Amino acid sequence: VGVSAIVNVRLALSRFAKHSALEGRLWFTIGRRARKQGLLHISETSLAHADAVLAAAGKEMDCDASKTSTNILRTSRNKVQMQVAKLRHACGETSTALRMVEKNDICVRTLLEAQEGALKEAVDLLLDRKEEHTSERTKEGMETGKLEIFGRRLLQATEWLVEGGLKSGAEVMDRYRLVLRVCPKWEKAHFSFARYLDSLLEARLAAVAGKVKQQRSVDDEDMRVRVTCSDSGCQGYLLEAMSEYGKSLTIGEKHLYQTLPRLLTIWFDFTSIESTENSSDLGQNNTSKAQSPNKRSKYYGVAGTSEANMSLQKKQEEANSIMSNFVKSISPHLFYT
Repeated sequence: VGVSAIVNVRLALSRFAKHSALEGRLWFTIGRRARKQGLLHISETSLAHADAVLAAAGKEMDCDASKTSTNILRTSRNKVQMQVAKLRHACGETSTALRMVEKNDICVRTLLEAQEGALKEAVDLLLDRKEEHTSERTKEGMETGKLEIFGRRLLQATEWLVEGGLKSGAEVMDRYRLVLRVCPKWEKAHFSFARYLDSLLEARLAAVAGKVKQQRSVDDEDMRVRVTCSDSGCQGYLLEAMSEYGKSLTIGEKHLYQTLPRLLTIWFDFTSIESTENSSDLGQNNTSKAQSPNKRSKYYGVAGTSEANMSLQKKQEEANSIMSNFVKSISPHLFYT
């Protein structure tokens, strides 16, 4: 029996039992699966059913219903709205999708610099939520739920803005940092930020290398190494990307096959570059680094000056420190997957 048949049977049973909340979640499951399979018309119909059923369930809920049940129902409706927004984006209606995800204007810099209490109040206003007085424990759980909803919406909107090139690099960085502030233990947020930093690294490498290649003829690999050694911006993006990739691995394994290979690649590539001073003075310290392939021997001395050599060595030590810390916290079996 296929998954669709099982879901349809459960949907019928939930309707017979008049369990509106369960029925709404099942409609949501059908709609989400259809959207991922490209069946947009089926998805739109199913999500409309889900939203209507969950809205009716909210109206039918007794005034004495527990806050936990109310919060679960609210979360389910938010998931439906997110899927509808993704559906609109899949149909090419990016502006509509963004308006659905971010219904109010957000001053990211202000929220990023706000104190914890002010941030929670701002999130309440942005989500149009005013809760009644509850116990401290229940209130804390509801605040966490609201922050998660806000973080998920903000991350989705940020990814669409990056995809469409609608925001500048600095503002996008602030948005990612705000997401990580409200959802610090969310693997996807760290992974998405790492990929964005990785894209900035590649863009900067290409831009700086392009300017140099106009002046003299240098092969692409040689140029990437030279730019990486001399450009502090590239080194900053590289180290921060390593940090975010590592954090995503310590939290979960969902993006393992994308995260671990890229993390190891940028670490090996960066730490295998040797400057003139590195090759002559490091001695035994070289054993703690990734060994340089023979083809990189022509890159010795690319940093040029003693100050540049010291800066490169310091950044490489920082990269090794980042990897050392994450190796201790990442599950060992991940390296054998």
